[in-house]
Parts: sequence; C-alpha cells; structure tokens
Amino acid sequence: MWSSVTYMAEGLTWLLTPPILVWACFNIVVQCIIKHNDQREIEMPIAVVDDELHREELKSLEGAYVVIREMTYGERLQRTNLMGAMRILKDTKSDYAGELSMETQRMALWDFANLVVEHNLQDRDERALNFKLEADVKKLGSRIGEEVGALIDKWNSFDDSGN
Repeated sequence: MWSSVTYMAEGLTWLLTPPILVWACFNIVVQCIIKHNDQREIEMPIAVVDDELHREELKSLEGAYVVIREMTYGERLQRTNLMGAMRILKDTKSDYAGELSMETQRMALWDFANLVVEHNLQDRDERALNFKLEADVKKLGSRIGEEVGALIDKWNSFDDSGN
C-alpha cells in the first residue's frame, strides 16, 4: 500500500499536521503576546502619596507613641518656601537672626500640626495635647519634642538611597 509518509523525509512529517491545528496554536501564542503587552502598558505606578501612616514608639517617654503621615509634594513646596526665606535672610550680612529662628519655629509648628495625625501624649491635667495649637506643642519636654521632630523628618525626607 502506498503512503505519503513512506516517501517523505522524516523531518517533514509536521507538514501532515492539519492546518487548522497549526493556526490554532499560532493564534494562542499571538493572543498571549498581545495580552502580556497590554498588561505591561496598562500597569502604571501610583505617584501620589497613599494614606499610609507610620506608628512610632517614643524612646524618650515609655508607653508613648506618635503616628506620622508623609507630606505631599504640594506641602513640601509650601514648607520649602519657608526654608527659602530663611536662606535669603541668612545669606545677607544683616542681623536677622531673630527672624530666622522665628521661621524655624513656624516650620516646626507646621510639621507638628499637619504631619502628626495621632498620639497618646497628654499634659499634667491628663488632657490630650492638640498639636494644632502652638501652646500645646511648646509644652512638650525638649527630648520628646526633638524625638517627634526627628521622626517627622525620618518619614518626610528623601535621600539618594530612596528613603
């Protein structure tokens, strides 16, 4: 009996595969490539500050904590305006040291009021401190205030390592 397989070279037996099957496999591969490319193009990184909060235990006061949020770029620009004014005052040879320290104080008060979103700190009357009030921020012990300020800087500073 005559067969086409007997007269064909061994490497060409794939030609006997039905064309429909070849087309189906090709179609599946193409669809996978298209789907992969579509997913890669659709997925874009989120560039806005998420509402991730950072809870930090204070070392300077046992049992105390603060919850700090990251500032937005708009807030950073606003804060940088204060620092820019400070640099101008510092660069002039005039005696503006008093204004310089007031700007530093205003920046620190802004940080406490806007970036500390929760805490368990209270005054001697067992009233929770309100960091939106300048008087309450000024009541803090110096070590506690310095530590909270350092934690604010930790979560709102950017360096070359990405932190």
